[in-house]
Amino acid sequence: MSSSSTKADYYTTLGIAKSATEAEIKKAFRTLSLKHHPDKVQRKGGSKEDIEAANAKFKEISEAYEVLSDPDKRALYDKYGHQGLANGPPPDAQSDPRFAHFFGGGGPGGPGGAGGGGARQFHFQASRPEDIFAQFFGGRSPFGAGGGGFGSDDDDGGGGGADPFASMFGGGMGGMGGGMPGMHGMHGGMGGGGGRARKPRTAVSEVPCTLEELALGTTKKLKVTSTVFGDNGQPTKRSSPVELEIKPGYHAGTKLTFNGIGDQAQPGAPAGDIQFVIAEKPHSYFKRQGADVVYEATISLRAALTGVKISMKDLYGEEVTLTTDTPVQPGDERRIAGHGMPDRKRGGKKGDLVIKFNVRFPTSIPADKVAAIKQALTGV
Repeated sequence: MSSSSTKADYYTTLGIAKSATEAEIKKAFRTLSLKHHPDKVQRKGGSKEDIEAANAKFKEISEAYEVLSDPDKRALYDKYGHQGLANGPPPDAQSDPRFAHFFGGGGPGGPGGAGGGGARQFHFQASRPEDIFAQFFGGRSPFGAGGGGFGSDDDDGGGGGADPFASMFGGGMGGMGGGMPGMHGMHGGMGGGGGRARKPRTAVSEVPCTLEELALGTTKKLKVTSTVFGDNGQPTKRSSPVELEIKPGYHAGTKLTFNGIGDQAQPGAPAGDIQFVIAEKPHSYFKRQGADVVYEATISLRAALTGVKISMKDLYGEEVTLTTDTPVQPGDERRIAGHGMPDRKRGGKKGDLVIKFNVRFPTSIPADKVAAIKQALTGV
């Protein structure tokens, strides 16, 4: 990190006011750490320079959160800035009860004193950003190989993977021993003697979408209510707004996973994840087949033999017309290119609108018409 004299202001780094509440600090860290996570940049094919820049920004965000989320460190920073964190509070601060515990022995002449002055013992050293992120979100990188992270889309139903931070931080998280100092407001319970608190299984929720929504794309605004434990250890309800970005071409089974917005199993445990699975509502007359959209047209025998004109609006509201100029056999298909679903594997190129014909044969023919039909079909 840069020297304390050139470091950015922590409040500016998180984009919050100096009067920000604990909830506002957490919200800022959640938003910015996900936005600037180096694994996200790497996953999107960023250059080496882009990844290095994201890594530096990610460290700044994590350090700012570590300080401002701890009431004691925040008070020290507010009073003495970066120098106060780097060198501890000055000797004349020992009389201030907010900072007394930063000294080795309490007040002047106490057990930690050196010549009655009280030796300063505190020197802030930022924790590893991946550890801060893991403890906040429950230990998973949302952007590692396999997808399935916060706000990620997984068309193939994959997810999970090995150490989520190995790609950017040179190995696993290892044993975290006695935990991280000054992380009072975080989820987790990663230190001490009890081991890691249990994280609930991922909750799954189905999100029905119309074929039009899956073709055009849309944003669904939902509200998730979960049970979490407050500082007093009592369960309470938490409401989290969620925006699901349904991208053009999503299909049934696409998964969108949000980390850390589900229930807590017990006090101090990381909050669970919620996975939203796209479901396709039945359409009045279209059916989806991959990137194609199928319309079944039932026509009379006369239309099959002499020609038919079919007009309709596609999923995008565009009028399309098909006219046959040759006889149509039962089961025949006609294609109108570019009026199907976006194919995400081909850069969003649209499939076809496929019209399949069913021919309705008469169940009986009037006797006075039989001769005329035979004559008309002679040689056919």
